[in-house]
Amino acid sequence: MIKRSKKNAARDKNIPNKVWQQILKTAVWTPPRCRYNEAHNTHLSMRLNLLFHLASTITAANMYYTYPILDKVAASFEVSYERASLIPTLLQAGYGTGILFICPLGDSLRLRFLLLGLISFTMVIWVALCLTHSFRAFCALSFIAGFTTVTPQLMLPLASGLAPPARKAAAISIVFSGLMLGVLLPRVLSGVVTEFAPWRTVYWIALGLQCLLFVLLWIFLPDYPSINTNEMPYVRFLWSIVEVVYRQPVLVYACIMVFFSNAAFASYWTTLTALLTSRPYNYSPLQVGLFALIGVAPLLLVPPYSRFVIDRFVPTFSVTLEILYAMAGVLVGAFTATLSIAGVVIQALALASAFKRPASHIARPYMPRFRLRAIA
Repeated sequence: MIKRSKKNAARDKNIPNKVWQQILKTAVWTPPRCRYNEAHNTHLSMRLNLLFHLASTITAANMYYTYPILDKVAASFEVSYERASLIPTLLQAGYGTGILFICPLGDSLRLRFLLLGLISFTMVIWVALCLTHSFRAFCALSFIAGFTTVTPQLMLPLASGLAPPARKAAAISIVFSGLMLGVLLPRVLSGVVTEFAPWRTVYWIALGLQCLLFVLLWIFLPDYPSINTNEMPYVRFLWSIVEVVYRQPVLVYACIMVFFSNAAFASYWTTLTALLTSRPYNYSPLQVGLFALIGVAPLLLVPPYSRFVIDRFVPTFSVTLEILYAMAGVLVGAFTATLSIAGVVIQALALASAFKRPASHIARPYMPRFRLRAIA
């Protein structure tokens, strides 16, 4: 009887381990339709391109849910608005750090394994964000969540490498428009939801979207091999980022463009809440969130713009047009934003129209074997 009890106890103790082993086995298992076959190489279909678009939208949105609801977050944690503003700052800091340290792994690891691993880890962190009531813990978890939210930066070069030459720019722009929607739509969602429910509801919805994305990628994302088969130490991969910059000077120009274009775009949307909630506008969080819909309209023109402008002319032409759009929008906003809402709207439309495509399109022909290290 005693021996039987010990056996039952040992068996019961092993049940959780077997459950976790089965979950892990299922997570890493690749459906037959997604397994890589060199004889039948999977090109980028429109359906797969739209899946990349959706993945970029859902993951990029993680960075921007808090912007319209910082006042509610501050009240919930009983901290000042200034301290609550650390949350989006830490999210962005984690995001930048993740681009530097995680994106280079995409050149050596299979992207299916890397993407599903990042999303699943972010889901775990997101559960903690939904449950914690400590402001310090929330800030630390926000940094970690930003660190692992680099899926859009992995999707962009993947789309570029898989798309046929005739529609590379259009394919990249579809994914990039998903990233831009991920910047704008979460503001709308946060403003609408918090008008009728607690602010944590937004985070639970975001968690549900990430779970949905994990399932879709697990079912449909092909298991593409890594582009570099030579085994290189991780530290050597990081150092190769510097080497790539020296070998391909055009990357320096692309980095400078990305820096200034993102600075113009981010500074507008970061300060927009403070502008619209103060005099003379005094908008509610719902109105501030809905304002982001203005930036969505130009993104609908991304595919045709890429096909008829970017693919048909040299990169310098389209880049010059976008710089002129941005300069015009910034000038209008700088002199009229506090006088009329029309100036704010014009600046939003101009900035959204200006950045229809990533600067990496310029560098693409020069970095076929260093796609993700170039992104970093």
